[in-house]
Amino acid sequence: MAHPLVTSGQFHVRRTGDFVTLFLEDVLLVAGSGSGHIVTLPGGFRGIMLVRSSRISGFVGLSNNALNIQAISVFGSAVWWNLGIGTGGISLVRPSRGLQGEVTFRTADPWPTVLPGTPG
Repeated sequence: MAHPLVTSGQFHVRRTGDFVTLFLEDVLLVAGSGSGHIVTLPGGFRGIMLVRSSRISGFVGLSNNALNIQAISVFGSAVWWNLGIGTGGISLVRPSRGLQGEVTFRTADPWPTVLPGTPG
């Protein structure tokens, strides 16, 4: 479930065994500054520890701009936008373009009995 900080775009989750991948497709945030909660993961897909997006766990950037890496954190069921890391350093100003990319993490949740969302 997306939060009020998100104005448009889509989140998708995929689970294979105990690994979950969260995909962000053109997720646009409300203009402003400061970190914020952007989506809540449903049961069956929650992370077991803090994971931040990186080149190891998954790359999240801005659409059409690979120079501005975005830090996305998964805390259990809560997913947060934390900051932007670009050529000018670190910024808490929310990006004006959509977020693109993925974050992969582990879950200890049991398999869900009902899948969330609508089929694609």
